[in-house]
Amino acid sequence: MSEEEILSQDELNDLTGKSEASNESSTQEELYDKGQVLPYDFKQPEHTKQSHFPTLQIINEKTAIDLRDKLENMLQQKIEITTQESHVNKFGEFVHSLSIPIDIKKINVPELKGSFFVCFDDGLIGSVIEGYFGAPEIDEDIKDEDVKEDDDKDEDEDSDADEEEELLEEIVEKEEFTNAESRISQRLLEHVLGSMREGWKLLDDYQFAYEKTEINPRLINDLDHDELIVNMNFEVKIREKINIIRIAVPYKMLDKVKHKLRRVVQNIKEASDKKWLTKLYEKMQSVPMELVGELCRVVIPVNKLVELKVGDTLTIQKPESITIYVDKTPILTGQLGESNGQTAIQVNHWIRSEMKK
Repeated sequence: MSEEEILSQDELNDLTGKSEASNESSTQEELYDKGQVLPYDFKQPEHTKQSHFPTLQIINEKTAIDLRDKLENMLQQKIEITTQESHVNKFGEFVHSLSIPIDIKKINVPELKGSFFVCFDDGLIGSVIEGYFGAPEIDEDIKDEDVKEDDDKDEDEDSDADEEEELLEEIVEKEEFTNAESRISQRLLEHVLGSMREGWKLLDDYQFAYEKTEINPRLINDLDHDELIVNMNFEVKIREKINIIRIAVPYKMLDKVKHKLRRVVQNIKEASDKKWLTKLYEKMQSVPMELVGELCRVVIPVNKLVELKVGDTLTIQKPESITIYVDKTPILTGQLGESNGQTAIQVNHWIRSEMKK
């Protein structure tokens, strides 16, 4: 291949699309330099792609801890709940990611003038029912044999199986939750909302009011498909089964309290510092301290001092008040006296009144 047949760098950039990106970036830089207006996408602004609400993670962790305690008390068994990182996407994408059937609860928040959604899939409700009423343990050997038999059957199936699967899918789409499942789901929702209320107390005391239930996500038309939502998911592990509680909050609801979401981190730090100072103060109360009281001072010449012998006495006068020291620091003054046959000091006043507080 000759040198003339080799593509130049500009031609490579045209093929890879780098030239357009570089031209766009250079154009934006020129607009910044000239102080002109830059284009802004109101449907999906760039600032929503960044994590502007780090406090949500703290709120979700507090919610997860409280929800774990509630479910463990309800099911009387060990439960693990972990929070996943919150992310922003479109409502349409969220709806298409949900399986059918799924129990979708619409929750209204009067203080934020909006509603959000809490989603329980059938696997989670089934795990809660098994944990609540109990379920027999399945032997792993039996499970392996069933899997092998199913594999053998799958190999023998013909094209009619595809039609049967389509019919099954239609039946599943029409399937509804039983009354028992609906009652368990409603009780689970009460625990979730109670835990969310505890977690969101970092911002304010919000009231979460249940509105309605829907099992088909395609029938939810409260939000536009292009509207942005914040996904806050909780991974629940019950009897070695892992399911997800999905919570979808419209971004515009959080946008109304974004100033609180940004300030609360600093408030949490200040609260933790105050807590640490309180504990330090309590520990300091039990530290032993040596009190020294100065009865009087005697001034004598040096020649008198060197002439003193064992048995000599120094004449002093009883002071009207004495000063008490702690590590050579004057703390309080008092009057010398006697109490229960022992020499005592009656405190008159503190030298530093703020230390008494």
